[in-house]
Amino acid sequence: ANQSMSLDDIFYENQFKEFKNFTDDLSGAFDGREIYNDDHGTIVWENLAGYHRDKDRYDGLATHAEYYLAKADRGDMEFRGEEDYWVAALEWMHSKGIDIVNSSIGYSTNFDNPAENYLPSQIDGKTSAVTRATQIAVNEKGMLLIVAAGNNGSKAFETLSVPGDAKDALTVGGCSVNSGKKLSFSSTGSVDLGYNKPDVCCFHLGGTSFSAPVIAGLAACIQQFDPKLTNFEIMDIIKKSSHLYPFSNNYVGYGVPNGQKIVELLNDKSKKVWDEAIIRPSTDYVEIPTMVQVNVIAFHKRDEHQVTLEEEIHASNQLFVIRRNEGSQRTTVSIDSKVYEIIWPN
Repeated sequence: ANQSMSLDDIFYENQFKEFKNFTDDLSGAFDGREIYNDDHGTIVWENLAGYHRDKDRYDGLATHAEYYLAKADRGDMEFRGEEDYWVAALEWMHSKGIDIVNSSIGYSTNFDNPAENYLPSQIDGKTSAVTRATQIAVNEKGMLLIVAAGNNGSKAFETLSVPGDAKDALTVGGCSVNSGKKLSFSSTGSVDLGYNKPDVCCFHLGGTSFSAPVIAGLAACIQQFDPKLTNFEIMDIIKKSSHLYPFSNNYVGYGVPNGQKIVELLNDKSKKVWDEAIIRPSTDYVEIPTMVQVNVIAFHKRDEHQVTLEEEIHASNQLFVIRRNEGSQRTTVSIDSKVYEIIWPN
């Protein structure tokens, strides 16, 4: 990280405050070996704070924040004990008065000992140590935890990595930059959770590890604007600004946060910045007029949250025709900054 040009200002302005290694590999902050993927944290940091002064280009949003770094992952092995490192790192950050924590590591499968792998049924918001620690940090310590959803979406496991299943973490999935469609690798929320995950989504082709710090940087900007906001108020603002609010799903949550809407909410927290409509058609299709000839994503769902199909819809003659997908009870679609929740007839 100390050789990353986009992080030069962080070191020059003395914004890097402290590093602590909670693993037993004894490596320092900047002497990891890339063969073990030890540059992962550097890339995450660049997406939080990166700025190229010579090009006046921002890689991250939190360019003026102070940073405490913790190493809680060994690149050369995978075992459940790393969760203990993660919990210890979180406790250390609380002791330092840290307000916002970004976690771009998670746990699900691929442990060296397959017996340690999680089952999808264990991604339940209460089983893992890191999930329970997250809940304590948010609810009892007032911390804001932004967590990557994980990259299991195109794998057999499919569902979130922990602690992305924590009810009160702000869990970030990956979605396309234009349409908001879930990227294939982005993990989905479990039907057994009882609440919806992920919470929001953000584009990055490198994985949800690099989507989460973008949202963490956004959260830091919100806190800078109004330091009196609680962690839950910041999360609420981010969710309410997102393009599918108030209709979330287990693919992309409430969708992509909108900076302009966030500014409006910060100036008036009671303002309704979203526009929604519930449609209850008597047929298996709906026609919605449009003023903009763009493609949109229809999220067909078996119930209020669980997606069965993402469908790209093309406008024709300034009209979108949304057709019911087999097995779907609801469909969510955002058209011209308005969110439609179609509840199909029984």
